[in-house]
Amino acid sequence: HMSQWVTQLRKGIIEYAILLLLDAEENYALNLVRRLNEYPSLQVSESTVYPILARLKKEAKLSLRVVSSSEGPPRRYLSLSGKGREQLKQMKLTLEGINRSIADIENSHKETK
Repeated sequence: HMSQWVTQLRKGIIEYAILLLLDAEENYALNLVRRLNEYPSLQVSESTVYPILARLKKEAKLSLRVVSSSEGPPRRYLSLSGKGREQLKQMKLTLEGINRSIADIENSHKETK
């Protein structure tokens, strides 16, 4: 079922994108949602992003820095911990490997045509 496949794939890719964004600079949850929504194929809602962040925090892959704000509640800035950077590295290698394999399959398919 196509839409289920897309949903599963997007879940992993969105987690990867979140780690990439947090590797570049610390950020807070709502702004991560905004950043992801700048990319047409990564459209997300808070209900998609927040559970991913909660799980990554539980797995000690994110560091938290709380900054008091003059307007409203304190801002909770997230960044990657050592564990988070390690996961990002693994995801990068995995994705590069997958992309290479898919390209090889596509190319060998072209040659036989």
